[in-house]
Amino acid sequence: MLTGTAAPVSAEDARQSVEVQEKKKSRFAWIGEFLFSPGSYFSGLRDRPVWLPAFLVAGTLSMVMTAGLLPFTVRGLQTSIPGTLTHIQAATMMRQIELGKYLGVVLTPVLLLFKNAIGAVLITILLQLFIGRGDFKRAFALVNHLAILSLLPLLQTIVVLYIRGVDSIRNPMDMAVPLGLNLFISSASPALDTLLNSVNMYEALSVSFLIVGIRRLFRSSGVGAACVAALYWSLATATVVSFSVLAHALQPTP
Repeated sequence: MLTGTAAPVSAEDARQSVEVQEKKKSRFAWIGEFLFSPGSYFSGLRDRPVWLPAFLVAGTLSMVMTAGLLPFTVRGLQTSIPGTLTHIQAATMMRQIELGKYLGVVLTPVLLLFKNAIGAVLITILLQLFIGRGDFKRAFALVNHLAILSLLPLLQTIVVLYIRGVDSIRNPMDMAVPLGLNLFISSASPALDTLLNSVNMYEALSVSFLIVGIRRLFRSSGVGAACVAALYWSLATATVVSFSVLAHALQPTP
């Protein structure tokens, strides 16, 4: 006769069950440690510079946010279609925009990985110049983790745009949301406006994490880490300003 008594659980099975539960927790526990205890986290990352988990988080979130921006992106591109085009030409461009928006979402992680690789090479070079030692694997792991923080301003931009509504987009430049000093100082110059926008709390947070990461991952002094972080931020900001000026120059004149 069958009874309802369960089979006893062995000590080995219990230990394996605990290990499985700990592994499940540790899959995402690193995010909290990275955000709230970066010094301790980067110290542990020094001997095992893993980058894939951070890239997967940043890449997935960037795809979601890019998809969330699609209504505004499409509207901005539609407003940039020259009015001198024929009906057929305009319709062709509209179809290209509709097809291209999905490709843009899919390519977001690829572009992020490429950007992170360039950033890691630049940080490695700067480390060699300022502290005499650099390691691409550690720099690549560091940049991929910082990519998570770089999504914060994009999140704020999405929130502000949805509050404004799609109808507020009259040209691609209307998608720009002031985040930094340009909230208080207005400028007609695209270069100066972009520069002022780059001086914001999100950039300050990223630079502070970068300094902590360099100190812990490469055993650098505070001065050396600050020099590398400052020059890296300056070069990255100069690149953003250059692209902003180029984009403004390519805008069709009314």
